[in-house]
Amino acid sequence: MERKIKIVVRERSDIERAYALKRIIKQKVEIDNRSNSKKKNIFDKGIDNSKLISIPNCDEIIIKPYTSKLIFKSLFIFLDNKLEGLRRRITFLKVKEYIGIILMFLRGLKIIPESKIICINRGMDIKPGFPTFEQIISGRYLAYGRIDKLLAEANGIKVEDKIGYYNYHYKKNTIDNSVLLRPTYYSNNTNDKRVSEIIEKIGTHTCNRPKDLNRITLHPDCYEWNKVYEKQIKYNWTIENRNSAISMSEASIIICEISSPFFASLFLNKDIYLISRVINKPMHFKLKKLINKYLLLIPTIDDIKDLTTKNYPEKARLAILELKSKLF
Repeated sequence: MERKIKIVVRERSDIERAYALKRIIKQKVEIDNRSNSKKKNIFDKGIDNSKLISIPNCDEIIIKPYTSKLIFKSLFIFLDNKLEGLRRRITFLKVKEYIGIILMFLRGLKIIPESKIICINRGMDIKPGFPTFEQIISGRYLAYGRIDKLLAEANGIKVEDKIGYYNYHYKKNTIDNSVLLRPTYYSNNTNDKRVSEIIEKIGTHTCNRPKDLNRITLHPDCYEWNKVYEKQIKYNWTIENRNSAISMSEASIIICEISSPFFASLFLNKDIYLISRVINKPMHFKLKKLINKYLLLIPTIDDIKDLTTKNYPEKARLAILELKSKLF
């Protein structure tokens, strides 16, 4: 009897990822939705599943680290924080790497069995503590690209396959000059004001364009942003309520921070305007070092002259292609 793989979803924002991942796995897959959200329509007919992967001897895929039972979750987070702090102070002391290699050696000798659980990341924006202690214990991983694959393997983790941004493999034609603003903020008074200011700053470029060409998405864990709704009417924006795979595939220009939408935009060869070149979110030092080499070549919203693809800087496009080749 064929083994069925269970994809565990604990957060609302991971439902789309789960259904997209299901589409590229050859084996039978069921979604174990433990979030408080109903299932979303992922438009299965539109997903490009030309590359199917097979994962032998696997019972469960967990999309986000730190989803073990509570008693172990607290322990793993504590160990990751302490060991990462130790690595920063004593660079040659790579405790997690040593543990991972020892576990890989023991699995190779069949002294301990191969894990049937794979714990992956939500995107390429890998954190300083990657791979987590939980991922090292599991010893199996699905990589987004080159850099997380190399880091995982250096820590003794078996990488089953490279899957890229599987949740954006959507068969849809790009609409010329279309813009998608993808802020990655939870909704609160400070963040609502921040997004409103971004919309206002680029308002001179959007107010005279067709409304359908200016689209903005909310953070997947947000239900509404009152301030954003007020500003988007004035500056001719459309709130994007469709599946993110569709909105990303249609857009020719992405406005975002250096977070998961940035990496997805690189993967999809989009023209990118950064909200800021400052990397505000915690990021693995090797990934951060690589990105910083190219940031000055990628324009910000302060550099926008007009929101058309023909006027996007060619040097930026070349930088995006080169960075993509090194990441993926």
